[in-house]
Amino acid sequence: MNYDRHFDIPELSRHIMHPTILKYLRGILGNDLLCWRSEWFAKFPGGRGPEWHQVRDYSYTDGSPLIVPTQTDWNAYIDLTVWTAFTPATKETACMRFLPGSHKKFYYD
Repeated sequence: MNYDRHFDIPELSRHIMHPTILKYLRGILGNDLLCWRSEWFAKFPGGRGPEWHQVRDYSYTDGSPLIVPTQTDWNAYIDLTVWTAFTPATKETACMRFLPGSHKKFYYD
C-alpha cells in the first residue's frame, strides 16, 4: 500500500516534519497543522505516472467530499498537498504539470 507510510518509514516521517516544509505550510495555514495522509506515487522512467486529478476535498469516485471544514462560513483552504520528488524530476522524466486556475475552480472528472 502507498498510503500513510510516514507511520512505518522513519525517513518519510522526518521528511514531512522538515522545518522548511512546515515553515511554508504555517505561512498559509497557521500553526495548527496535521498530516492527514501521506501518499506515495511511483513514476518509473517511460511510465505515465498518476492520472490528472484534483485533490481539493478528496472527492474520489462519487464526488462526495471526505474532508469538510467544521465551520461552514470559513472560506479558506483546509488541505494542502506537498509534492516532493525523491529522484531527479525533469521535463523529460517526471515533471509535475498543473492546470492554470485549478486552485480557484473545482474540475471534478
